[in-house]
Amino acid sequence: MDGTIVNSEWLSTKAFFDTTINYINKYNLSEVNFNYKDLYKIVLGRSIIDISKNIFSIYLSSLDYESLHNIFLEDYLKIYQEKKISSKKDFPIHGSIFLMKNFHKCNISQCIVSGSGKKEILDNLNLLELSHIIENYWGAEDYLRGKPDPSPYYTAYIHYQNILKGLKKENCLVFEDSGAGVQSAKENNFKIIGIADHSRHQKALLSRGANIVSKGLKDPAVTSFINEHFYY
Repeated sequence: MDGTIVNSEWLSTKAFFDTTINYINKYNLSEVNFNYKDLYKIVLGRSIIDISKNIFSIYLSSLDYESLHNIFLEDYLKIYQEKKISSKKDFPIHGSIFLMKNFHKCNISQCIVSGSGKKEILDNLNLLELSHIIENYWGAEDYLRGKPDPSPYYTAYIHYQNILKGLKKENCLVFEDSGAGVQSAKENNFKIIGIADHSRHQKALLSRGANIVSKGLKDPAVTSFINEHFYY
């Protein structure tokens, strides 16, 4: 799974937005044309390291990225944690916890492949009381290139292939809520269930290679797809 376990994209966008605004104000960059809608396109499905690079390249180009990016990410994570704690009720994607617990009962291996940092992933799992269910998780520190590059999901696949001898790519199922993530999984030839609320986003995920797209993981169409392709 990606961070589709939680509604992480809007939280990340809000936290990066506030952090960037703080830097624009702190360094008197009033001439910068910065808005939430354009930032969301940068954030969606990408690693926090890539997002930080893009923000500095587009909006904070007059600042020294090498000397400031670690501090910038620390500031972002503080704001992200504050927002996450205040919005815990809305945090999990509909059906994600239910589905993961059912997979666990069936002894199905599960992992997280995310563009977030590993500490952030673990914090999310602990917050939702799922750390005992997820066997492994990979974050932004674990790959040189984030999604849409295929390497994040390929990293996880190689790990499990070494453990589950004979594991084939067609036996792997990915849950994704971003076009970049769907593309990353598609280039590995995995089956993909996309999660999207709006019809425009649903069409975008299908165009990038998702097998089906649903608004939530309790959707009967999701259950039917899993039963058809993974329970013999």
